[in-house]
Amino acid sequence: MKIFLNVILLFALPLTSTYSESWEWFNTNNSRLPVNSIDNLVVDSNDNLWFHTKSSIFMYNQNEDKWHEFNQSNSNLTDGFTHISIGKDGSVFISSNHIFKLKENVMNFEIVEENITCDKFVFDENGVLYFVNQVNVYSKEGDKVKEIYNGQVGGPNYPTELLIYNDEILWFAIDGYTSALYSYDGSKLDTLDSIFKENPRIGINSTSMDDKNNIWLGNGLDCVVLNYNIENGNWVYFDNKNSPLGNKGMFSKDSKTDKNNNIWVISAIDMISPPISLFKYDGSNWIEYSVDKAFNISTQDQIVLLKLAFDSKNNVWIGTNKGLIKFNETTTSIESNPKDLISIYPNPTKNQLTIDLQDKQSTGYTISDLKGNIIEINNDNYFDQININLKSYSIGTYIIELTLANNQKITLKFVKE
Repeated sequence: MKIFLNVILLFALPLTSTYSESWEWFNTNNSRLPVNSIDNLVVDSNDNLWFHTKSSIFMYNQNEDKWHEFNQSNSNLTDGFTHISIGKDGSVFISSNHIFKLKENVMNFEIVEENITCDKFVFDENGVLYFVNQVNVYSKEGDKVKEIYNGQVGGPNYPTELLIYNDEILWFAIDGYTSALYSYDGSKLDTLDSIFKENPRIGINSTSMDDKNNIWLGNGLDCVVLNYNIENGNWVYFDNKNSPLGNKGMFSKDSKTDKNNNIWVISAIDMISPPISLFKYDGSNWIEYSVDKAFNISTQDQIVLLKLAFDSKNNVWIGTNKGLIKFNETTTSIESNPKDLISIYPNPTKNQLTIDLQDKQSTGYTISDLKGNIIEINNDNYFDQININLKSYSIGTYIIELTLANNQKITLKFVKE
């Protein structure tokens, strides 16, 4: 499957590291990717990629570089696939008019829930099934099916992804005429909607949960992200005031948390127009990676970013309407000997910033704020040391990207007091 690679050197945080950024694009012309439109993408515990069409389930085994197709003609499955879910134990579940579970030893599927029609579903640790049928949410324990949310009331309101907290508490958000976040403990349905009343334009199109008890909610129109902490009940709202998100005309299809608790967001202007970006928030800073610059995408290409998924090798997979994108951000050492490292001081600083190049040559630098706004560009040549006057700078945190003579880019962070 490995066909195309574009490598760019980018951010280096902290001082002794640099991120090596690689992109690959797979489609039906340059690889064995079976279809181009990928809008339901998941990765299982063995790093296999899964997605579906209405009539086929596709699995890509990264380790063996092999594709498997499951459909009605070669397995026990039935047509009309709607969702793929990965259980906590790594089991793969598929839904059509039944819910199926993969039997890995024979690479076939068995029915685990008969005659369940659903758009999304999840099992808790006790085997209770929660599923969405159009606008309603149901639970099924044994033979008993119970409606726990009716999206027709004040709707239609469409439930988003179903999340299980502490192995037994169900969480989900809704998108439609109203927006809210719900929890269900097996007997009682609670709603959290205060922040949505304060921000009536919020429409939730993606939900995910990290292992720090945070639920992340993504908004499609305007591309904002909400964070709700289950333990302390605090909300954090990311828009254009505190992040690179939330700018007019931005549209996000998906946002997800990875195994390191980073939140990732894919966005474009009017869904298909550059700038097309992949954003990462590590709990302190936002980093933007340009998808359109990596692949020279123009508005005429009409690329729609559809789905995010992650594997154990820190690869970010993006499903699109024209193939599958693989992105990797790996940290490597700049220098092996500490005395050779480029240093920046004083940091924090008030007026003067000095960069010790340690006998290296720099062909210029760019300084930007944390939102990505460029503050200063300098293309002069420097040897050994750079001195920068910061008197005109506002108080805050800045990123400086140095270009070295060998074209390597080193990124450092400093604070103006």
